[in-house]
Amino acid sequence: MVNSMNNIRNARKSKGLTGEQLGSLVGVQKSAISKYERDEIQPSKDVLLAMANVLSVTTDYLLGRTNNPTQTETEKTATDDGDGLTDAQRELIDKVMKMDDHADIRALLIAAEAIIARRDDDNSQQ
Repeated sequence: MVNSMNNIRNARKSKGLTGEQLGSLVGVQKSAISKYERDEIQPSKDVLLAMANVLSVTTDYLLGRTNNPTQTETEKTATDDGDGLTDAQRELIDKVMKMDDHADIRALLIAAEAIIARRDDDNSQQ
């Protein structure tokens, strides 16, 4: 995992912003930006999204999940096949294609629909 405090600081400096300017743009005090950069406190979801927007980087980058400021963790696993699928998605499709029992395929479809519904519910509550 990458050190997120350096990512926040690096993104801010690459935009030519002071801690006070970034704080003003995202609605927090300069001291909060300083504490984020020193990894003393974590920004709220709203502040994290605002910083990512202002700094033109992904939240994954600010959280230290990737070294690439414009590439999400999911995109990092995608291959160059041009189909837009991640390796995990491609592997799942391959396994489903090998299934010959329609009951198994239907059960998998029901499980996938439940996962999507749960994710949609989680996203709507945020």
